[in-house]
Amino acid sequence: MPPSVWGVTKYKPADGRCTGQVLSEAFKDDPLARYLFGSSYEESAAQIFELFAWIADSSYDGTFLTFAGTDVPQSVAIWTPPADSAMGTLRTIWTVLRIYMLCGKTVGDRFSRVLKEFESDQQENEGANAETLLLMGTHPDMQSKGLGSELIRAGIERANSLGRPCYIEATTPRNVALYKRHGFRVLREYQCDNGQGPTLWLMFREQDALSNAVAE
Repeated sequence: MPPSVWGVTKYKPADGRCTGQVLSEAFKDDPLARYLFGSSYEESAAQIFELFAWIADSSYDGTFLTFAGTDVPQSVAIWTPPADSAMGTLRTIWTVLRIYMLCGKTVGDRFSRVLKEFESDQQENEGANAETLLLMGTHPDMQSKGLGSELIRAGIERANSLGRPCYIEATTPRNVALYKRHGFRVLREYQCDNGQGPTLWLMFREQDALSNAVAE
């Protein structure tokens, strides 16, 4: 495995606001994020991403960061385990309620439908016992420097230590290519939200798949 360039660290509560801002910048041109938030993206995305990062860390110890020699995180990965905890479920419900409050009924309904669809897809497509990479994003100014690959490798190493495979729903062909370099394979390609949303690629990585991944 290639040596670490920047180093991966664990999320801390003090990183929360910066984490949300990094993810909102990283996903501002992402087709799924734009579909989910609609016109509410600029106003609300950073707050919602911050909540997701907090939930993953406080419930599952699953949020990882790279700082790349700066004082604030530049890349963020949010991993969730195969079996949800009761507290994690409650926090997710609370986040969805916050989406309704911040973005309105149309956006809240859209998030609810797509999140339910994600859960169903995971259960039906080999992801039921996998560590899931829920979100990963790098600030646009720091992309193509290997930060994302470090976060993917850290998640894969943790999954291997737990004896679990990995699962991801990729949102762009570029991301599909990146995850393939880390040993993921495409299970299915489909249009989310019952055909109303953008194309997604369900991807899976066996526990014993290729680990000598190419750096991003």
